[in-house]
Parts: sequence; C-alpha cells; structure tokens
Amino acid sequence: MSCRIKLYETSEIPPLSHVSLRSATVQLIAVEQASLTNCCQIQLNKRLIGGGYGADLPFIPASFVYQVAIVDTSHTYAGATICNLNGAAPGDLEVLLFRLPTSGVGAIASNGAAAYVREAVVKYPSWNAIEKQAILSVMNALGSLRGTVTPLVLDFVAHYERALADAGINPSFF
Repeated sequence: MSCRIKLYETSEIPPLSHVSLRSATVQLIAVEQASLTNCCQIQLNKRLIGGGYGADLPFIPASFVYQVAIVDTSHTYAGATICNLNGAAPGDLEVLLFRLPTSGVGAIASNGAAAYVREAVVKYPSWNAIEKQAILSVMNALGSLRGTVTPLVLDFVAHYERALADAGINPSFF
C-alpha cells in the first residue's frame, strides 16, 4: 500500500496559482504517529507516473495512525507534517509548500513561550502572508515530531530546527 503525495508551490507569476513543485531537494517520509518511528524509507520528490511531482510512500497496511513529514534539505521551502492519516487505507494527498523568508530573518524575539513566538511571527511586518505561513508550518512540523529517537526522523527534526534558527527563532520552544 502507499500514500501518494503530490507537491505544489505558489506560482510567482500573477495570477497566483499552484504549480507542481519540481525541487529534488524535498524529502518525504511516513511516520507512525504514536511512536514517531518511520513506516518507510525516505522518498525524494520526483516526477510521478500520471503527472505531477511528489512521492509514493510505501508501507505495510495496518491498523495504525501515521503522519507524513516533509522537509526541504536546501531550506528553500518550509517543512510540513500531515497528521492523523489511516494506515489501513491507501490515500492521495495534495500538499502546498511555501517558500521560507529570505529577508528580515533574525529579527523575531527568541525568548518567551511558543505562543508568544507564534504571535510575533504573525505580526512581523517584513514577511508577507506566505512567508509567515511557511515559518508557522515549520513550527508545527517540529512540534509534531519532537520526542522521536528514530535516526531517519531525527534528520527531519534537525532540518526543521535549522530553518527556525535561520529565521532567528529558538527551535527549543517547539
């Protein structure tokens, strides 16, 4: 069984639309949600049979809940997780990844509670709505995988932490 993930990004040419994400630096993995262990090996974003770009995440069908973790090793796109997926049924998902901010980084206060940092991101005037959503997505992804001890999943956690640190945000809050 597999879960097919099609990846998209926002077109930079007006009118805004979603276009297939072709970046070969994007990686995906299915993670058993309760134990945070991987259900399959890491898959790279690639052209899919039938069109589009993404990955097929193969795993043994079973009665468990899993999540998909997505990371961009080049730190161009925000990472993401999609939680509460049914391991007993195949699925097809379409995921929109946002570009991380390239300017104004390092200016978010890195002290206080996670809620304070999230609020500071939302109110940060130098980032547009897409850049804010990208940072919030990384925060959520990191929080959902925090506590794993699985080496493959720890690599994803390290990328999420670096993306936040690059934006001047202390990743230990998430």
